[in-house]
Amino acid sequence: MVLIKWILIATASGICVFYGYKASSRLKKREESINDFIYFFYALKNEMAYSRRDIEETLIRLIVSANKHMEKFICNVINELKSTNMSIKDAFKSSIDMCENSGDLLFDHEDVLIILNAAVMLGTTDFEGQKEVIENTIEQLKIKMFSAKDVSNKKGQLYKKLGILASAAIIIIFI
Repeated sequence: MVLIKWILIATASGICVFYGYKASSRLKKREESINDFIYFFYALKNEMAYSRRDIEETLIRLIVSANKHMEKFICNVINELKSTNMSIKDAFKSSIDMCENSGDLLFDHEDVLIILNAAVMLGTTDFEGQKEVIENTIEQLKIKMFSAKDVSNKKGQLYKKLGILASAAIIIIFI
């Protein structure tokens, strides 16, 4: 009977700590996802400036320098553009949804709107217009990243500590 009690205590404690750390890691994942897109838009702007190619060819050239999450995103955008004749905005939306569902990226609604607003302008205006849109998008994403970093630091620690505190409370109650 005592052994069962200790197993239940250990299991309940482990679950509390796990969920605390999991909630904290989701906040960190959002921060990393925003940061990935900041680098993506910097690379996109630079590639557009030097290559002067259409958006599909520019995206293909970006795959080489992308991390695995962004590579998956870019490849999906390219596939959507080629196979379904989607607009760039729809291809971005579809790719973001796919990457979020697979756990590669994590955003809130406002983050996605910022990215999609930039996607609307890609390939539809001249280079200077696209460059301006990308620079504005980068600035907006930087603001969101600093906000996400602040939330991650504050709430991330809170979730971890709450998980440990709940674990300690369960141990005290059962002992």
